Amino acid sequence: VIEVPCGFINAIGLRNPGIDVFSEEIKKFKKICKKPLIVSIYANDTEGYGRVAKVAENSGADVIEVNVSCPHSKEKILNIGLDARLTAEVIEEVKKNVKRIPIFIKLPGNTNIPSFLDVAKSAIDSGIDGFVAINTLPAIAIDIEIGKPILGFKVGGLSGPAIKHVALRLVYELRKVTDLPIIGVGGITNYRDVLEFIATGANAVQIGSAIGKY
Repeated sequence: VIEVPCGFINAIGLRNPGIDVFSEEIKKFKKICKKPLIVSIYANDTEGYGRVAKVAENSGADVIEVNVSCPHSKEKILNIGLDARLTAEVIEEVKKNVKRIPIFIKLPGNTNIPSFLDVAKSAIDSGIDGFVAINTLPAIAIDIEIGKPILGFKVGGLSGPAIKHVALRLVYELRKVTDLPIIGVGGITNYRDVLEFIATGANAVQIGSAIGKY
């Protein structure tokens, strides 16, 4: 993770001990906190998404966020958020395995408006319950002393104030085609940012970089 003038670029990837270990963390959380718990998931293939989602639900998750749009992961499956057909396949698989709780999908920001809306409509047709918009944007930072990228992975995901207005635009466009809940994400650091997202159509917001900074 590196800090840039307008936010952060991260290439931490999605490494973790897996859903079977994390399910115990979910159970612990539910014992000590009564607030709703949204569990963000990913997998290496379509069937994996279904299995992970099922374990998360059975462990106590209140909502599943399906991450299909990480712009700097080695897993090719995480580019499915750019493809309407692949998006439908994953959502349908998750819906087959999750019976009691809502399913949200986290949409990418590195796309044009028609493609973005095609993916959103595909998710709607597949039975999605809500949206999270948007994920980080692909970016790079260069060390001019050596003339090479700073991050070992070379590229990373840009978050923070730099992407706020991109996120606002996409939430605005998304609201035109759906009445489903939308969680707005991107560069939220104060109450005015929250109000901007609400004005464009978001029902709630997700905060990340601001927590890391402050």
